[in-house]
Amino acid sequence: MKPIVVIPALHPDGKLISLVNELKEQGMHTDVVDDGSGADYAELFQQLKADYHCDLCIHPANRGKGVALKTALAEDTFGRNIKAATSSITDSHQAILAINGDYYGFRATSYGMA
Repeated sequence: MKPIVVIPALHPDGKLISLVNELKEQGMHTDVVDDGSGADYAELFQQLKADYHCDLCIHPANRGKGVALKTALAEDTFGRNIKAATSSITDSHQAILAINGDYYGFRATSYGMA
């Protein structure tokens, strides 16, 4: 199974496309959550889906990164050992949030989110 990166995005720019491209080149699958960006950003999100084969979840209004991650992780869709890149700060801080319950001692199945 390919590693999967979840990216909650609100009003993204071209940097999101660059990030997704880089992740794809590294063999990772990307799930992008449009967290209420609106119609002005629909073309960018559709380009990600068409050109980079991202899974796309759309929130009609901004609900925050936590809810975006829960949307992407709903019903253990992506299995265990998930990584999430927060697109609003990735460029300046290269932030990656790893969700791995085994590593952090959360529980043996390692895919819980409170």
